[in-house]
Amino acid sequence: MAKVGPKGSAYRLKKTAFDLLGMGDIIDQDAWGYIRKYLRLKSTFMYYDFDKVITAAPADEREGLTNLANRLFDNVEKASTINHLKQHYQKILS
Repeated sequence: MAKVGPKGSAYRLKKTAFDLLGMGDIIDQDAWGYIRKYLRLKSTFMYYDFDKVITAAPADEREGLTNLANRLFDNVEKASTINHLKQHYQKILS
């Protein structure tokens, strides 16, 4: 993985977050499989980037950044679970 430094990591996190927000419109269109693949691809970079950004941040900002990272990954997991339940429910109704 390229060593881009904390500023490069922060930029890559912002770009990935922007891409994720853009995917919000297609989640309901049975595209969760594509989003899950995208997240798997990006999760390694995101974990690495969050680690670099949090480590380089001033001590008073680290807790907030850690909470942000945790909320992001928790919400992705919740969204995946909700989508899986929706698909299962639709199969039952069919």
